[in-house]
Amino acid sequence: MTQRLLLNVNEVASLLGCGRTYVYGMIQRGELPVVKLGRLTRVPVRAVTEFIAAEESFETSSFPSVHLLDRPR
Repeated sequence: MTQRLLLNVNEVASLLGCGRTYVYGMIQRGELPVVKLGRLTRVPVRAVTEFIAAEESFETSSFPSVHLLDRPR
């Protein structure tokens, strides 16, 4: 079986437990890179896993805990 390299916005939202609008906001803020295929917007799986890893390492550092959904909009 071939491993997928790209996810659509709905799939990213499902993985992160948030809405599509929030994912589009993350893309606009540069938190998630995208690949454009014509009119389609796709997010590399690697980018999602790196984002999650960065959030986990940030939360376990000496800084006060900041949760994914607590970010200002």
